[in-house]
Amino acid sequence: MKVLHKTVIVVATVSLLLLLFYLSVMPIAMSKWFYMMNYENYQADDATGYSMEELSEITDIMLDYLKDKRDSMQHEINGKEVYSEQAIIHMEDVKVLFVGARRLAWFVLALFIASIIYIVYYFKELKGYLMRTVITASAVAIGLVVMAGAFAAVNFDVAFVWFHKVIFPNQEKFENAFFDPDDFLINMLQGELFFNFAIVIIVTFIILIAIVVAGLYFFQKKYIDRVYEN
Repeated sequence: MKVLHKTVIVVATVSLLLLLFYLSVMPIAMSKWFYMMNYENYQADDATGYSMEELSEITDIMLDYLKDKRDSMQHEINGKEVYSEQAIIHMEDVKVLFVGARRLAWFVLALFIASIIYIVYYFKELKGYLMRTVITASAVAIGLVVMAGAFAAVNFDVAFVWFHKVIFPNQEKFENAFFDPDDFLINMLQGELFFNFAIVIIVTFIILIAIVVAGLYFFQKKYIDRVYEN
């Protein structure tokens, strides 16, 4: 029974961390204002030849595509297609990741809820191991993202390549993620944007973990322990 108890706690903790990471990534990845702010910072209108109004329209379509609200991301302005064939193929691969992440998040959420129900039922037996596991796993998770962030800060180009190797293990998909310097997609979504993404994701993830761990510790000490003591 002890093995089962510990397994459920590990599953709940890992599920929680995955959900927190998802919540750190998806809102900012789908936030148009973040894209537009970065476009202005690195003057994407000059780099792409499209006005900020046109880039705003293009970004709306891109985000709808990634949300699976559109079948195609291709768009025409003044009778000219915006994206190259390589960009369309690459963004199809990216869409698969986004759609898959959303589906996986629902599965992980169900797993987390089921684990929490089990933990609540057996809490008196589990409470000693629960906080230790959550704190240890959280510390490991924070350590990993901080190291990844430090590596990206030292050499973002190398980190960017390795990141794509991880998310696109297929060699063809990996190669499609890198474009000629004059390709529209890479001039709209520049390295600065992705670096800023990484910073926001890491900071948000750490803050969410800190809030959850502090909240769990406070809730256990102030309320749950008293219930089981009485």
